[in-house]
Amino acid sequence: MKFRTALFFTAILPLTHSFSGAGERVNAYQYFYVVKRLFPEAEIVNVFISKSMVVAEQQLLQRAGVQNKLTPRIYTIDSAADIGQRVRELGENSLLILYPCALLEKKSSMLYCLSKCKSKQVAIISSSRGYSELGALLGIFENDQGTIELVLNLKHNAHLRNKFTDDVITEMGINQVIQ
Repeated sequence: MKFRTALFFTAILPLTHSFSGAGERVNAYQYFYVVKRLFPEAEIVNVFISKSMVVAEQQLLQRAGVQNKLTPRIYTIDSAADIGQRVRELGENSLLILYPCALLEKKSSMLYCLSKCKSKQVAIISSSRGYSELGALLGIFENDQGTIELVLNLKHNAHLRNKFTDDVITEMGINQVIQ
């Protein structure tokens, strides 16, 4: 059913299918829920997050992990060198959630992360339209109408093409598929 994902977002957020205010972002529960639904076999999810944001989010990340039976492996990002080091630390065929931060949103950082992760077959999940358009596996973000939108990019993630059948796409409520 297409609205199963929307029902989850409604359960987490008090309003139906929308964020409670402008400027809010996808939270750990939403990221982890989608990851576990798409990758039920996953046990660990890597998270790139800024040092300034990790203090506020760490408890939520841990709770979301427990709820979704995922262990978050948190990597703090404070510089371009951190990005390079953290990407090198990622295992092959792993999952990576990119929390929004100015450093990760720079075009050079995006291109670096995407190219290095592609060679390691790391699936990137982000709330950034830029990452989604450039090659992240899944974009999770609020559209202009205030509803959650899921964009699946299989063009740059060919190794996962067989996993995303029409049934999975429909069940998850994926709004757009980039082939």
